[in-house]
Amino acid sequence: MQVSEVQPFAKTVPSAGGGDELLRLGYRIAGSSADFATLDVPLSVVREAIALDISIRVTPTGTVSVSTEHYDNGGKAGNYEVSLVHLVEATLNPHNMHMEEATASELTVFLEGLEHSARLVRAAIGRLSDGQLEVRSDA
Repeated sequence: MQVSEVQPFAKTVPSAGGGDELLRLGYRIAGSSADFATLDVPLSVVREAIALDISIRVTPTGTVSVSTEHYDNGGKAGNYEVSLVHLVEATLNPHNMHMEEATASELTVFLEGLEHSARLVRAAIGRLSDGQLEVRSDA
């Protein structure tokens, strides 16, 4: 018995009822057009789940702000904010450390990055204190 290579595929197909176009996901034998395992998902569902645009920024208070815009959501954005400290705490949670199989050398790189970031913040505070940075008014 010969074992054939299996290839994943995705293609759009018309809906049987003439409704929303479908995204067909599945597997086929390499070199064949015969699908042997498929799943049809309405394209609108896929478009809602996949962001068109993602922006990530860190505010001066250390909040990480993530904004997304989705294709079929009328351009409506989703927003998520979390503190940088919370992200570090979550990263260093024993369960996460175990799941990521974190090593001491990886954590050392992480610490060096955090220390470098702290030096950059201290330098910016120094420039603000010296009047070298323009301070914007939030009013």
